[in-house]
Amino acid sequence: MRNIDIFKQLWVPHQSRIVAGFDSAVNSGSCAIGVIQGSCRMLNAIVTETATEDDQWRIVNLKGHKDNIPAFDSIAVLGAVDDTQASALAGLQFGRMFDSAVDSVIETNPQGLMRYLAVPHFHKNKNIIREWQLDQFQDVTCSTVPGWDGINLTSHEGQTSHLMLDLQRNDDHGGLLRSFEAEIQGLLNQLDQHQAQQTSQNENIPAEPAEPAEPAEPAEPAEPAEPAKAYPPIEDLGDGYYQAFKNEKKVGSWTAHLNTSGEWEVSANNAQTRAWNRGFGAPRFFNTIDEMIAKYPAFGELAVLLDTANTASGNKGNSDDADYLNQVIKGEVDFSKPNEVETKLEDIGSRLTAETNDLFEQAVTSYSVYQVGQASQIH
Repeated sequence: MRNIDIFKQLWVPHQSRIVAGFDSAVNSGSCAIGVIQGSCRMLNAIVTETATEDDQWRIVNLKGHKDNIPAFDSIAVLGAVDDTQASALAGLQFGRMFDSAVDSVIETNPQGLMRYLAVPHFHKNKNIIREWQLDQFQDVTCSTVPGWDGINLTSHEGQTSHLMLDLQRNDDHGGLLRSFEAEIQGLLNQLDQHQAQQTSQNENIPAEPAEPAEPAEPAEPAEPAEPAKAYPPIEDLGDGYYQAFKNEKKVGSWTAHLNTSGEWEVSANNAQTRAWNRGFGAPRFFNTIDEMIAKYPAFGELAVLLDTANTASGNKGNSDDADYLNQVIKGEVDFSKPNEVETKLEDIGSRLTAETNDLFEQAVTSYSVYQVGQASQIH
């Protein structure tokens, strides 16, 4: 979970908002203003324009009075450089609605904050967020205590896959996988150093005189190469999603999707194939379709499928545009509906090709001549 995922923006930076009971509009400045909605409580939230994925949320507790009545508020701030800036932002955007002062500032990760906001016991009576309560939900490794009788797993329905999923979802990305990845990175670095040493040593070894070659034995007939593995046809699921299967029985499958970042995102559709190095059930990302096919050969026909679809769509669009432009040139279009004609011409003009460019100019000229003729008749 990214830190920004729990934030719901209500006002963009440099936008004014009306606050009930306040005598003037409040400007958001360079920050985005919104809320963090939990199951049992909602917090006002501020995100600075310099916030990054590495920043932690800070909870600023405000206490004060409004019309001689005790008042309080807890504000979540993301992107502040320290507690002082977080306190200043919370006071500027929300604290001045009542005569408030900063009571405390608590740092929290997004997972721990959402767990806290989902516990009804801590929200029976409205008050500021207590640090000792929020600390209980930080860096949780597992939502259910693992049970082990020495032989079998007694918790998580006796399934190791369920335990791994629980660990991955609740470790706050702070230890379970990170330590493992660090070990792998260290081993890879050592391997690179070893290979570099071997290469340098081999370069310094003098070449030995070649011994006379022994007569070669007759070569044995080579075994026929195994035919490439065949996969079932790829299924188009619609909306840019494509499904490929591991074998003819279609027991296991993957789903590929080109996301908004231009990356191919591949997800497994059964638990047996989900234990990947980036996390249990986490999708894998590829910059190009060739990289994806190299890792998952079952998608080998996807490139051909996409090229065929794009070619068919493009040819059909060009043919329709050319037909309409020819109708305009010949005067076969109803010019008494200028709005429809102009809208259609503008639409075609936005996707001109080498084949339709000349036709488009002729069609525009024909339509302009018609418009001039109509104007002369009116005058």
